[in-house]
Amino acid sequence: AKIMDKSAKVSKDPKAVAPVRSEELRYDSVVAVSPGEYEVELEGASGKEESRATLVALSHESYVILRVGVEHQSGGSFPSELVIFPNPNPEALHSGAAPHVASAASVLLAALTALWAC
Repeated sequence: AKIMDKSAKVSKDPKAVAPVRSEELRYDSVVAVSPGEYEVELEGASGKEESRATLVALSHESYVILRVGVEHQSGGSFPSELVIFPNPNPEALHSGAAPHVASAASVLLAALTALWAC
Protein backbone atom coordinates (compact mmCIF):
# COMPACT_ATOMS: atom_id res chain seq x y z
CA ALA A 1 0.00 0.00 0.00
CA LYS A 2 1.06 3.60 -0.36
CA ILE A 3 -0.10 6.89 1.07
CA MET A 4 -0.34 10.08 -1.03
CA ASP A 5 -0.84 13.67 0.11
CA LYS A 6 -4.08 15.07 -1.36
CA SER A 7 -3.09 18.67 -0.62
CA ALA A 8 -0.63 18.81 -3.53
CA LYS A 9 -1.85 21.47 -5.96
CA VAL A 10 -2.60 20.24 -9.47
CA SER A 11 -2.60 22.68 -12.36
CA LYS A 12 -3.88 22.33 -15.93
CA ASP A 13 -0.37 23.19 -17.11
CA PRO A 14 1.65 19.91 -17.05
CA LYS A 15 4.86 21.88 -16.43
CA ALA A 16 3.38 23.50 -13.32
CA VAL A 17 2.10 20.32 -11.64
CA ALA A 18 3.58 19.89 -8.20
CA PRO A 19 4.78 16.34 -7.58
CA VAL A 20 2.44 14.33 -5.38
CA ARG A 21 4.17 13.33 -2.17
CA SER A 22 3.79 9.62 -1.55
CA GLU A 23 5.31 6.98 0.67
CA GLU A 24 5.16 3.22 0.60
CA LEU A 25 3.47 1.65 3.60
CA ARG A 26 4.99 -1.58 4.82
CA TYR A 27 3.04 -4.08 6.88
CA ASP A 28 3.62 -3.83 10.64
CA SER A 29 5.03 -0.31 10.37
CA VAL A 30 4.38 3.11 11.86
CA VAL A 31 4.51 6.28 9.74
CA ALA A 32 4.22 9.88 10.96
CA VAL A 33 2.06 12.24 8.87
CA SER A 34 1.10 15.89 9.27
CA PRO A 35 -2.54 16.86 9.63
CA GLY A 36 -4.34 16.80 6.29
CA GLU A 37 -6.10 14.58 3.76
CA TYR A 38 -4.36 11.56 2.26
CA GLU A 39 -5.27 8.90 -0.29
CA VAL A 40 -4.26 5.38 0.69
CA GLU A 41 -3.98 2.96 -2.22
CA LEU A 42 -3.60 -0.82 -2.17
CA GLU A 43 -2.00 -2.36 -5.24
CA GLY A 44 -2.17 -6.01 -6.19
CA ALA A 45 0.77 -8.15 -7.28
CA SER A 46 0.21 -6.98 -10.87
CA GLY A 47 0.51 -3.33 -9.82
CA LYS A 48 -3.20 -2.73 -10.48
CA GLU A 49 -5.13 -0.73 -7.85
CA GLU A 50 -7.26 -3.06 -5.71
CA SER A 51 -8.61 -0.58 -3.17
CA ARG A 52 -8.45 3.12 -2.31
CA ALA A 53 -9.50 5.00 0.83
CA THR A 54 -9.20 8.55 2.17
CA LEU A 55 -7.45 9.23 5.47
CA VAL A 56 -8.26 12.48 7.27
CA ALA A 57 -5.41 12.99 9.74
CA LEU A 58 -6.08 15.37 12.64
CA SER A 59 -3.51 16.76 15.07
CA HIS A 60 -2.53 14.52 18.00
CA GLU A 61 -4.51 11.53 16.71
CA SER A 62 -3.47 7.98 15.81
CA TYR A 63 -4.94 5.92 13.00
CA VAL A 64 -4.88 2.29 11.96
CA ILE A 65 -5.10 1.10 8.36
CA LEU A 66 -6.17 -2.51 7.95
CA ARG A 67 -5.95 -4.55 4.78
CA VAL A 68 -8.80 -7.03 4.88
CA GLY A 69 -9.98 -9.70 2.48
CA VAL A 70 -9.08 -13.22 1.51
CA GLU A 71 -8.79 -15.15 -1.73
CA HIS A 72 -9.45 -18.86 -1.38
CA GLN A 73 -8.83 -21.40 -4.09
CA SER A 74 -11.97 -23.19 -2.96
CA GLY A 75 -14.91 -21.65 -1.16
CA GLY A 76 -15.78 -18.02 -0.65
CA SER A 77 -13.44 -15.16 -1.40
CA PHE A 78 -13.62 -11.57 -0.26
CA PRO A 79 -11.94 -8.74 -2.19
CA SER A 80 -9.05 -6.82 -0.66
CA GLU A 81 -10.17 -3.61 1.00
CA LEU A 82 -8.66 -0.89 3.14
CA VAL A 83 -10.31 0.00 6.44
CA ILE A 84 -9.23 3.20 8.24
CA PHE A 85 -10.05 3.71 11.90
CA PRO A 86 -11.03 6.19 13.14
CA ASN A 87 -12.24 7.94 10.00
CA PRO A 88 -13.12 11.57 10.85
CA ASN A 89 -15.07 13.90 8.59
CA PRO A 90 -12.79 16.07 6.34
CA GLU A 91 -14.57 19.16 7.68
CA ALA A 92 -12.96 18.49 11.07
CA LEU A 93 -9.64 19.70 9.58
CA HIS A 94 -11.02 23.22 9.21
CA SER A 95 -13.42 23.41 12.16
CA GLY A 96 -12.96 24.20 15.81
CA ALA A 97 -13.46 20.50 16.56
CA ALA A 98 -9.84 19.73 15.73
CA PRO A 99 -7.23 20.79 18.29
CA HIS A 100 -4.99 23.65 17.14
CA VAL A 101 -1.27 22.91 17.20
CA ALA A 102 1.87 24.00 15.40
CA SER A 103 2.28 22.76 11.85
CA ALA A 104 5.26 20.64 12.93
CA ALA A 105 2.95 18.30 14.86
CA SER A 106 2.64 14.81 13.42
CA VAL A 107 0.20 11.95 13.65
CA LEU A 108 1.11 8.30 13.99
CA LEU A 109 -0.19 6.00 11.31
CA ALA A 110 0.06 2.25 11.75
CA ALA A 111 -0.23 -0.08 8.78
CA LEU A 112 -1.11 -3.55 9.99
CA THR A 113 -0.94 -6.95 8.37
CA ALA A 114 -3.86 -8.64 6.67
CA LEU A 115 -6.37 -10.28 8.94
CA TRP A 116 -6.17 -13.57 7.13
CA ALA A 117 -3.29 -15.13 5.24
CA CYS A 118 -4.07 -16.62 1.87
